[in-house]
Amino acid sequence: MRQEKEMSIIGLGVDLIKIERIRKIIFVYKNKFARRILSKREWIEYQNYKKDKAEFLAKRFSVKEAVSKALGTGMSSGIFFNQIEILHEKNTGKPILNPLGNLKLFFKKLGIHNTMISISDEKNYAFSIVTMEK
Repeated sequence: MRQEKEMSIIGLGVDLIKIERIRKIIFVYKNKFARRILSKREWIEYQNYKKDKAEFLAKRFSVKEAVSKALGTGMSSGIFFNQIEILHEKNTGKPILNPLGNLKLFFKKLGIHNTMISISDEKNYAFSIVTMEK
């Protein structure tokens, strides 16, 4: 009988943000905020996004905050928002985390092998939940 390696949850992060807050940031700072928090691939996706750009950024910011909370470090240890890259599976659209730079090294150090992400929005809010498994 084959034994499966048991995975254990080592981190859980949740974040809720008002989309209007991001809309105001975009109004004041234009693309500066987006350039600061998005990876290069996310930036390209943002530029090509035809719907509400504030909604796009609110979802990304929310999930990046949830990742930092799941790590238990917040945005410290040399980890920056643009190192938390959120991509989507081609067939399903399921969000996946692609750690970059220092975050990738931090994942290796902690032994994180799997992350699960859920992102949602409803009218005025964007919500994210992230779990990390060892």
